[in-house]
Amino acid sequence: MSINLSSYAAIESGLFVRMDCAYYRAQPGDTPTTNVFRFSNYNIPVTINSEVYSPLGQLMSISSTSSEIRNSTSGITISVSGIPNTSIAEIVNSRLKGSAVQVWRVLFDPQTKQQLAISGNPAGRFRGFVNNYSIEEDYNSEDGIATNTLIFSCASTTEILTNKISGRRTNPIDQQALYAGDPSMDRVLNLAKSNFNFGAVIK
Repeated sequence: MSINLSSYAAIESGLFVRMDCAYYRAQPGDTPTTNVFRFSNYNIPVTINSEVYSPLGQLMSISSTSSEIRNSTSGITISVSGIPNTSIAEIVNSRLKGSAVQVWRVLFDPQTKQQLAISGNPAGRFRGFVNNYSIEEDYNSEDGIATNTLIFSCASTTEILTNKISGRRTNPIDQQALYAGDPSMDRVLNLAKSNFNFGAVIK
């Protein structure tokens, strides 16, 4: 969807990330819960769909994406820097891999800091899942302080559906699970070890 900005002399934009972690634990012994992380590279807190997004400013960055007519299989990389050592435990104890990720670009009036009331704002930029993540440490030997950068490698929903393996196994166990009482696959294991001379003339 195209956005008409011809009537605005100036605009501001920000990228907003919503990440759903289905297995979150602050400490190793805690009971896993569902937690939603909301953050952006904007400089003030912003509410979208009744949810507040924390402003990370330049501490957050997102790799570039390409605009295509069809759904793209290209993934993105989300980096969050300045993470203190005290927060590493939450990252290690939680299962961030597989978390659903959504990214929006939001346009603002630079004077009032309000979202532009136009069709297509916010604009969806990415939808997918965390494929992997890594932690990079930056240690300041003079001050004895370490900060960390959390890097998320995200795969698009289109890429995941493209790589999806469909079908089923042809064995008695799977057949019974799908169709209880059906014996049509009971002899598969015996037939798998047999040799067939297809096309042979029987005398």
